[in-house]
Parts: sequence; C-alpha cells; structure tokens
Amino acid sequence: MKPFLLALLFSLCTFYLKAQLTLTKATHAPNPGDVYTTKDYDTTTTLPRQTGLNKIWNFSSLLSGTAAVTSESFIASSSVPGGPPAGFSAANLASYQLGSSSPTYYTYYNSTATNLQGLGGASSPTAITTLTNSFIQQTFPFTYGSSFSDTFSGTTINGTVNTTESGTFTSTGTGTGTLILPNSYTLSNCLQVTSELVFPPGALGNPASLTLTVYNYYHASQRFPVLSLTDNRMVYMSFTYSNSAVTINTNVVPVGLNEESLVSRPINVYPNPAHNQLFISLETGNSVSTFQILTTQGKLIRSYLSPEIQSGIDISGLESGLYFIQVTTDKGRFSSKFIKD
Repeated sequence: MKPFLLALLFSLCTFYLKAQLTLTKATHAPNPGDVYTTKDYDTTTTLPRQTGLNKIWNFSSLLSGTAAVTSESFIASSSVPGGPPAGFSAANLASYQLGSSSPTYYTYYNSTATNLQGLGGASSPTAITTLTNSFIQQTFPFTYGSSFSDTFSGTTINGTVNTTESGTFTSTGTGTGTLILPNSYTLSNCLQVTSELVFPPGALGNPASLTLTVYNYYHASQRFPVLSLTDNRMVYMSFTYSNSAVTINTNVVPVGLNEESLVSRPINVYPNPAHNQLFISLETGNSVSTFQILTTQGKLIRSYLSPEIQSGIDISGLESGLYFIQVTTDKGRFSSKFIKD
C-alpha cells in the first residue's frame, strides 16, 4: 500500500477526547512531540460496529497479533531535515513512522483553529504526493451527531511515474457508550467516530475503487483513539475484495506487560481517576505479598509491601497519566489500571 494512503489511514487516528462528546482544537489535535503507538489485534468473531447512544462495543475476544508495534511521531514541519519540500509552504505539522527505513516518509499537515488538513507527503523530490485540493481530516468542535465531508485531489510522483490522487472523506460522530477491550478491561463514556475514505477507479494508479471505513473509539484518558477498526473494500469490475484490521493504543493495553496478568480479577482501585491518594482492595482470601506501580510500558515506578498500603498509597508525586497497579498474591499476579489526574 502506498505511503500516502498509509498516512491517510493513520491520520484518521490522531485526536484526543477530553470530554465524552466534544472534540476541540485545544485538546484533540496532534501536537509536536506527540507519539501514537498501536498494536495489531486479530479476531475470529464478528466485530461490533453498532451506532447510536449508550451502546456496548465488546472487543474482549481480540487476540494480540504477531506484528510489531507501530509508532507515529509528530513534529513541527520546520523540524523536518532540510525543511518541507516545495509545495508544502502551508504545513506547520509533520509526522513520520519511528523506525521506518531510509529515506523517511513525512506526512504534512496544516493545523488551524477550526480544522486539521492533510497536505500530502514526501520522502524525496522523486517520491512525493502533493494535494492541490487539501484533505480536511477533522473539524473543530466536533461532537456526537456532528458530520463533515470533503473532497481532495493532487498528484503523486514515484520516480518517473506520475499518478492522480483524488477522493472524498466523510466523518461523523456516530455513537456513545462503553468499550470492552481484551482481558475485559472496560472504558465507559466513549465516543465512536466513523470515517469513510473513498478513492474512485483510477486514483492511486489503481483501476479498482477503494473504500476505507474507520471506526475510532475515544476516551477521556487518552490523547489518541483507544481502538481503531478499519474495513477495507476494493471493487474491480465483478470482483470484490474486503478485509478488516484492528489496532489498539498501547497506552491502554500495553505490550510491556504480560497480557495474562491483565485478566479481570477481584481487585478494586479507587478513586479512579485519583489525585493524591489511591486505595486498593481485594476480595477476601487473597494473601498479598507486594504491590507495584508500573508505567504502561511495564517500567517499575514504586513497590510496596502489604502493610504499607493499609492507609492508602501516596501518588501525589506521580505525573498525570495512565498507570498499572500490579498485585502479587498467593493465588497469582493481578493487575488493574488507574489514572493519575
């Protein structure tokens, strides 16, 4: 798949939900310094796509895929080595995939008070996509029931081959409800945003038509979507090909911890979110030896013996964000998440 198309797909997943139903420029647009890391997941069951209010989207049956994690880093466009190429004078933001092969492909954006626009991307003067009609990816403010549509067009140069880029993009706030992730980790007050990217026959140098439908699920604890479900559909003459892909934000289901330890267990962490003090309770019959606070990547921050947590844990010195409490008992090791506000 072309880098520009991959960049368009990835850029659908770059907005933060501060409150359940409203996306704003101040809190939802990507900023220089942001890194969004995701992991692929596999499924053998039907994936939930229902829309509307107070829905339950159950993805608990997903299995961690074998692909490596993918990380997209955002920088100021002026920080691109050598600066943006000609045709991207309106860019003030860029992104690239960490660990990608050289030369690095940069995607360029114009972030304004009312929207985020995709301008194209380039890795060299002979590998470049320039949109003469820019691609609006998000408008602000955006809420449940909001909707916008945009058309885009431009050209791609790949060596000596030039192709036409064109298509339409539509995005709608389609649902609110509860998201259930692998290991039964549950997030309430989530927002579902459904986006559709349509390339007509001839676009991307492809005689087939291509439709990408992306369901993004947002939660107040995360800058980027918690989960993204992408449906791909390609139609050429009488032939139709379709598949689906799911990625999950590693800040929510981290790859640094043994996923078996995240199975729902009789552990309760409160209040959640917490500011200064955190309390932990377990069902009776569990003999606890240690409590540990870890980052979402599995790095140990603090460790406590059981008697030390009877009156709560002081977390006032922690930076704001998502953490794990890992409890070791005579019956196994259990984990739960909490948010430090």
